[in-house]
Amino acid sequence: MKKRLLSYLCVCLCGTMLMGGLAACKNPSQEDDPPTESEQTTDPGQDAPQEGVVVPAGNYGQMIADAYGKQNGVQTYYTSALRDEYVVENQNMTLKYQLSGAGGKMVSGLANKKGGIYLQNTMDAYVKTTDGGTYYLSESMTEGRANLFRLGYYYYDVRILDQNCISELEVLDEVSIDLEKYEYYTDLSRPKFRGGVMTTKLAGNLDPNVAYKVNYPTSYNYLEVTMKSEGLSVTRGDVYVIAGSSAELSEKQKVAFFIKNDGQYHTYRILLDTMQDYTGDIKTIRLDFSGEVGDKIEISSVKLLQASA
Repeated sequence: MKKRLLSYLCVCLCGTMLMGGLAACKNPSQEDDPPTESEQTTDPGQDAPQEGVVVPAGNYGQMIADAYGKQNGVQTYYTSALRDEYVVENQNMTLKYQLSGAGGKMVSGLANKKGGIYLQNTMDAYVKTTDGGTYYLSESMTEGRANLFRLGYYYYDVRILDQNCISELEVLDEVSIDLEKYEYYTDLSRPKFRGGVMTTKLAGNLDPNVAYKVNYPTSYNYLEVTMKSEGLSVTRGDVYVIAGSSAELSEKQKVAFFIKNDGQYHTYRILLDTMQDYTGDIKTIRLDFSGEVGDKIEISSVKLLQASA
């Protein structure tokens, strides 16, 4: 009952993103006598009107022309057909919200038009209960969904729905993957091992990955990865599996997760049974990483879990 209530509360705590482009206003009392239409000029404190835009005569002529030039300056859209990231942008700023992937359902970035980044991986909503539990929307087992509630010439009201809060999992069984018994690796330096910890660096940025051949039933519904990254560009990982009727890796059996690149160890629990055809046995697990050449990654453990939320 508590978990159902928390899910309901978290759906109510949907993230709201509202960005607007507003025309500048000027106090009419500060104006000189209104110019005639032939005398109308551009106020240096305001944007020049777009080509073909007529500046009306009168106290508010320039303001009206400026507002006309800014209409529809706010846009919202999905970044791909996968609908895993949503963007709200105006003429100056772009805000991105990640809708899928373990641990990453939050504002993934706020940047200006020149690419300058102000915020990354932040604004995670959560609920704290009186017994000390903390439940995060970013760990939602369901994908986020963007919904437009209001829109106009100068604003969009976008709300992120359907995410629920996740508490500690009840782990029923677990099995560890032997990190040293990898099947192959690509675009990584040769992995080194010390005290059971695998250390490697990205040697290329086309498809850095390490793969393991396994044979476990799909009743193991989570993959738990404990790792740290010392590369600022390492922010995302992908888990590929071969399971069910599949004979090779494909995008249909992939789940993304987001990596905190603060140089500290973090544990990521990635839900697997949302994949297509996640049935029968798991035959292969592959971990992929994004980043730049030279970025360092350490993995201390990889486990398959049978768990319930």
